[in-house]
Amino acid sequence: MLFYDLVGEKKLNYTMSFQFKIQIKGITYPPIWRRVLVPEDIDFMLFHEILQAAFGWENDHMFCFLPTQKGGNILIGGTPYGDPGTDMLKPYGEVLCDYFIKEKQKWSYIYDFGDWWTHIITLEKITTEKITGADVLAGKGKCPREDSGGVQGYEWLVMQLENAKEKGIWPEDEYDRALPKDWDTDDFDLAGVREKVKNIRQRVRRPTK
Repeated sequence: MLFYDLVGEKKLNYTMSFQFKIQIKGITYPPIWRRVLVPEDIDFMLFHEILQAAFGWENDHMFCFLPTQKGGNILIGGTPYGDPGTDMLKPYGEVLCDYFIKEKQKWSYIYDFGDWWTHIITLEKITTEKITGADVLAGKGKCPREDSGGVQGYEWLVMQLENAKEKGIWPEDEYDRALPKDWDTDDFDLAGVREKVKNIRQRVRRPTK
């Protein structure tokens, strides 16, 4: 399969679209999730870029996708630059519609193999809506800060910030992992996120001749 950019090219319509809900596992107060609509025929590398923009991650770490059902032995992923680990399929060239075939299907998206942020991907709906790019339909919760120690580390930082607000005593400046005073766990700018996602260069596949 060959990929090409839609920027500067004639835009194509896809035959189907996938509506996903993606939620970070383990964080419930508030929950952090996004609902996205994507063409069926994008590759996993582009899906990764869309999820990074939708949540607000900085794309600084390795990632992988894997099915959540028992017996699933597929692993698709790589570095932020698309180079896979030795036991992974390349995210370029592996397209969503070859793996997502029915509604309610679930996969996991792991970002940062140190902090191990697990995102649960649920295929909510398969539609015949023809779109030429991804969109974010809804969401909730501010994305955790990079390198904050995973779910437990981030929740500890949030707790420290809440305690500081109550007491009016802020962590020392040398504590560089402390969250800033204006950190709002409920902050989610749908319009801003949609703009970021729409600015991603869209790729589609077409059969070789």
